[in-house]
Amino acid sequence: MRGFETRFQRLELKYVIDDSTAAQIRRELEPYCREDEHNASPCDLSSAPPGYLVQSLYLDSPSLAFHRAKQRGDAERFKLRVRGYSGREFVAMEHKRRSSDIIEKTRVIVDPDQIEAAALGFGKPLDDGPEARQLLGRFAHLVVSAGAAPTLLIRYWREAYTSRVDDYARVTFDRRVAVQRTRAWDHEGDPARWCELEHHLSAGAPRPIVILELKCRSRVPYWISDLVRRYALRRRSFSKYSIGIHLTASLNGSAGLMPRCGGVLR
Repeated sequence: MRGFETRFQRLELKYVIDDSTAAQIRRELEPYCREDEHNASPCDLSSAPPGYLVQSLYLDSPSLAFHRAKQRGDAERFKLRVRGYSGREFVAMEHKRRSSDIIEKTRVIVDPDQIEAAALGFGKPLDDGPEARQLLGRFAHLVVSAGAAPTLLIRYWREAYTSRVDDYARVTFDRRVAVQRTRAWDHEGDPARWCELEHHLSAGAPRPIVILELKCRSRVPYWISDLVRRYALRRRSFSKYSIGIHLTASLNGSAGLMPRCGGVLR
């Protein structure tokens, strides 16, 4: 699909801020960034924040091996997820691998009705070329090897900006994060079971919470470094997936899954 990257490597710097700070930073981006073309994509939920709806289906082993690797802080770890976007008629199967601070991601697009078949090695990509078939085969191999299956649904609204002065840099603001456990190979979920992060914040967490991500190649652009310095941004370990696992487990009375999330949950 035109304009859809299948492989990339980058740094991802995460910060937790409030909406007022997000508005100030957005204004600071104007000389350097253009608004993502999908920011105005419609969604069918009322009172939506700016941006577009992102829905991710995370896969994990029965023992939650991917989540536990994050909790241990393993330098080498990966995640498997299937991501959908409002207004787009495909989903992206993503293998996201972390090596120290570097993120490597590969992704391949499939029909939303073929998620399970594709994940288990019986489907085919929408862009049915050699590279896409190779990436989908690799994704399916990892799923089957780990015994991975649907574990958690995450949805949130993303407001995104892309640099117009660098080869690659991207700024995103994520709002209204909600999660639910699932065993289904789709993004539907149960409307009554969404658990919103906002309702479980610690007393010191910003409200309304905004997750800021600054993404770039291995060299951080000067304007990003300047934003971090002037707003005294403090980088945090913040995994939507691991926080979602902890939150849904705690609501069900389970223990031992406390996330490394910078103290935003009570």
